[in-house]
Amino acid sequence: MSIFGILLGVILLIVLALRGWNVIVASLISSLVVIVFSGAPLYETFYEAYMTGFSNWAGKFFLMLVGGAVFAKVMEASGAAQSISNSIVKITGEDNLLVLFLGLWLVATILVYGGISTWVIVYVMMPIMYPIFKKLNLPWTTALAVFVMAANAIPNNLAGAVTIYNVMPMQYLGTSSTAGWLISLFASLFHLIAGFAFIFWDLKKKQKQGIGFIKPELLKVEPVDDSNLPNPVLAIVPIIVTLVTLNIFDLDVFFALSLGIISCIVLMYKHIPNIIGALSEGAANSGLPVIATCAVVGFGSVVASVEGFDTIVDAIINNTPGSPYVSWSLGVTSLAGITASASGGLAIAMEALLPKYLSLNLNPEALHRLASIATCGLDTLPHNGAIVTILTIFGLTHKEGYKYFFVLSLVISLASLIPGMLAVGLFY
Repeated sequence: MSIFGILLGVILLIVLALRGWNVIVASLISSLVVIVFSGAPLYETFYEAYMTGFSNWAGKFFLMLVGGAVFAKVMEASGAAQSISNSIVKITGEDNLLVLFLGLWLVATILVYGGISTWVIVYVMMPIMYPIFKKLNLPWTTALAVFVMAANAIPNNLAGAVTIYNVMPMQYLGTSSTAGWLISLFASLFHLIAGFAFIFWDLKKKQKQGIGFIKPELLKVEPVDDSNLPNPVLAIVPIIVTLVTLNIFDLDVFFALSLGIISCIVLMYKHIPNIIGALSEGAANSGLPVIATCAVVGFGSVVASVEGFDTIVDAIINNTPGSPYVSWSLGVTSLAGITASASGGLAIAMEALLPKYLSLNLNPEALHRLASIATCGLDTLPHNGAIVTILTIFGLTHKEGYKYFFVLSLVISLASLIPGMLAVGLFY
């Protein structure tokens, strides 16, 4: 009954989110279903599991999200984001959308590859993408799709990436950051081609329906005076400051963002009409993403606290069918799906699954790369915290935007394991 309750709770949360329910309310109702079917104590589970998960996540990431929101706001208010957008369009041109989209994808991909968290990048990229899609009258959901391709898919599992999905297997397997690079190459090329094919198919479908740019009611972006924009070289300095202090000097992400904010204000204060107002609005903008994400993390904590969760994990470990490499990949992505967390699922897999597969004398580099690809698959369910945050920053609901995560980050990510397996057979 506990297993049934977990499945029913996850399905209910997905259905309610896709129907436009507030994710906080949906997480509470879905948690109640899991608790009731598991026979867990109602009061204790809500306060000790749900609220513990809620508060723990807030404690770890609140400052980062506030810093990201304020950084995005001062970049927007100063015109720096608009200036960078204009420069990207000048380089790529407006006539070839593939080149333009690849340019935007590459910018976000480089940020992810360099170790910047998706939670931070969304605050940087959204203001840069907004004026481009508005000017070209392109659907805002297409902007989300391009962002998802970069932030939630390919760069997370590229060889050499400074991401937790690439670093964690190194710690357990003793491999290098470029382990299994041929597997990554096969999988990523497939993902890139299939992903952009879907994006353009969806775009053409919307254009035939006469759908262009429509600003979502929930999107908080203010118009910028194009006649008073900072120099693009100056505009990119705050981003460089944040990247360098975070990745080279290993500064805490909140303090790296704070230095980015300070550098933006110092360099472009003449372009910011109301500095205090921008800081205040940026901080206020972080509220909903933080609370909404905490709510779904709380639901995940409830799921992990009931007895059915251990039964599911044990079944995955001992009964996943297929060849060792296939069952390893399916096991990793299944655990990521149950926890609605790529890093959480990967951590469980490394602790609980890895010893079994190492005993089979499988290639450690292949296990490394397949794990980093597989973890970004079934984790992409509607109650994933990153999805909630990204949709909120883009001003979109699950009903409006989740399908792009589902296709680009779930379906195509899992499908990319097929060419990845081909590379394993050929080279490992």
